[in-house]
Amino acid sequence: MSALRHLCLTTGALFVSGLVGGACAADLVVIEARGVAFQQGQTIDGTQVLKLEAGQKLSLIAQDGNTIRLRGPFEGAPAPEGASETGNVVTALLNLGKQTEAVSGTLGVVRAGADERVAPDPRFMDITRPGHRCLFAESQPVLWWPDRGTGAAKLEISPADRSWQARTTWPSDSDRLALPANLPLRDGQTYLIEIGNASAALTIHIVPASLPAAPIREAWMLEKGCFGQAVALARTESP
Repeated sequence: MSALRHLCLTTGALFVSGLVGGACAADLVVIEARGVAFQQGQTIDGTQVLKLEAGQKLSLIAQDGNTIRLRGPFEGAPAPEGASETGNVVTALLNLGKQTEAVSGTLGVVRAGADERVAPDPRFMDITRPGHRCLFAESQPVLWWPDRGTGAAKLEISPADRSWQARTTWPSDSDRLALPANLPLRDGQTYLIEIGNASAALTIHIVPASLPAAPIREAWMLEKGCFGQAVALARTESP
């Protein structure tokens, strides 16, 4: 189940994570393209007729944050004129954040879904549990260690194939650690984070710089599984 569909079920928001239905007739942003000549982050006209052959796939995000998944064979407009607009993904994320905070009673450090926390900054990547994390293009990677104890700790980072390894010391007076901007973190690759006796495998997704602001970026991050970071971003981009 995708993160966005999970959000729909959790919040009751009227999003559509299927074919066409519920998307507004507006520009669409490409999330993923397989076998077709579109690039991730590219904007296309939702009223334009598209033709997909068997085996081709195209995933799009509408301006209201809805996702549209097309599979070939398909021919038609992904968001035709007159399609109804539905709820906004940012509003749903903010509402979800309020609900979880009401339960936890702790601002900034709340559970998002079953296994991810909401960081105080959308750039922070939680290292305390495995999963998907989003790294903004051209941004410095920042690791986040909530509820850490005292004292310095040795940190090791390596890709899944162990082709390289980076080591550093996590300072004793901070819950975050900025990594060098030239650290070779690649889109779609999994990295093992080891600190003390704990370890977590994180799969990195680079947020394209070409993505428009809310709610497109939040919806893109949800699709990639970066739930907690998407909630944090919704807070910063809300009016």
